[in-house]
Amino acid sequence: MGAFGEGVVNNNVMSEFEQEIKERLLTLSDKAKILFGVLTFEKLYPHYVAFENRNSRGSSAILLEAQAVVYQHLINDELITTDEIKEMIKSIDLITPDMDDFGEAISSFALNACTSMLSTLDYILSKNDDSILEVCSYALDTVDMYIQEKEDMSTTDPSREIQIEYDDFMISEKNRQRKLLDKLSIVDLSHISDNLINSLRDDSPIIDLSLLDKL
Repeated sequence: MGAFGEGVVNNNVMSEFEQEIKERLLTLSDKAKILFGVLTFEKLYPHYVAFENRNSRGSSAILLEAQAVVYQHLINDELITTDEIKEMIKSIDLITPDMDDFGEAISSFALNACTSMLSTLDYILSKNDDSILEVCSYALDTVDMYIQEKEDMSTTDPSREIQIEYDDFMISEKNRQRKLLDKLSIVDLSHISDNLINSLRDDSPIIDLSLLDKL
């Protein structure tokens, strides 16, 4: 799994936004951190489905099973064993796109969907804050790559980073993360229900694949 901040910030230097998210995440409870991870995964999951449909490869069903495992753990951590989580991680590894085999943008988006779930599961096992912080990075990286594809940006364009920073999709994703953290910082997580989870969801997509001529 990549280090927090890779793919979005030059030279792996953490941006001000990422630093802000890191500081806020570290103040949250374990359950809140896991919810941040799984709810962000949900935003990335449709990109895996698009990859699966395009290539007739992969298994989105396994990612949905992993999502269910995370929510079961949140409801009652005695329902899911450590071995079950480890097996889930192995299953996701098997359906994660290998970028040596798939070079299209949609493959990178699908990869980030998988790694966001892997990081969330890893956090449940390790309680390593870096794992859950990586989920923020995968979401930002997806939006970053999407904007570059959408605008057909050149890597040599000196204004590229500014364009990405002020693109509506990047602004929206940063605001989504902030709003989710706002909710997680005040909500009572002593009893997690479907209604509570639904209240934390944001149904708007973080990118619009239909705007890309090719994936």
